[in-house]
Amino acid sequence: MIYLAGVNPAAAADSMLWTTSFGYGGSLVNSGTNNQSIPPYAILRDITMSVPKTNPDVLIVGLRFDGTFDSAPLSTDKALLTGLRLFWPSQNCSYQNQCDGMIYLTAPNSWTGTYPISPSTARVTTYTLAQKTSAETPPLTNTNCPAPWWIDKSDLLHSAINFQLSITCLKLPADIYAYGFAGANIGITPVPYNFTHISDALNPVWQLAANAYSTHGGASSVGTPYITPAPPKVLNYVVCKKGKVTKNVPGANSNCPKGYLKQVSPPAGSN
Repeated sequence: MIYLAGVNPAAAADSMLWTTSFGYGGSLVNSGTNNQSIPPYAILRDITMSVPKTNPDVLIVGLRFDGTFDSAPLSTDKALLTGLRLFWPSQNCSYQNQCDGMIYLTAPNSWTGTYPISPSTARVTTYTLAQKTSAETPPLTNTNCPAPWWIDKSDLLHSAINFQLSITCLKLPADIYAYGFAGANIGITPVPYNFTHISDALNPVWQLAANAYSTHGGASSVGTPYITPAPPKVLNYVVCKKGKVTKNVPGANSNCPKGYLKQVSPPAGSN
């Protein structure tokens, strides 16, 4: 069963030490692409970044889209292709692979299970993209710093795909340049992509990352959700029906009133 529900606890402003957004999107497209050919669900708005109070080594990076997601944003039929690059020390270093460092990651190409709506065991691989090389296609190397990802619908107008990164594991500096990309492989050549404008964000609490990394277990903790998902609600009533009348009777093991028949129990988490 596929669903998106609830409010992402990671998005609460009072749980963050720092949060920002930058790099507006939607107007930059790849060569040969008409921006009208990009499906509405693939149009980017900007990039978000935040650092939670509970662990300042965590950098939550979000690709925020121009609209809201339906219940299955990564379904096979949408063929959404999206990801981002983080690099340093300058805006222009990315054009000729002359950066001191570059991190590359993408969201899953398709997803058929229950969508995560907060950090969980659903993770993507992060890569370093070789720099200061003449290779036309620089090689990718697994950083061994996996990143939990999830769907964020806390903004009622603009849905996002979020990634939980480790600042220390990825050796990210305080000042990070970034751009996001999104496209849809819907049979058009070239595949239509749009990009956010390259911009940077300066993390004002970056100095706290290294100590937090050590305190939370170092490398062994990377890829572990920085918040504990809320436990599922325990069923605390039974559904009883008499003709067209239905009532919920408190107590998971309660008996129905005389004349009522107990119905199939609703799933845990139901209200």
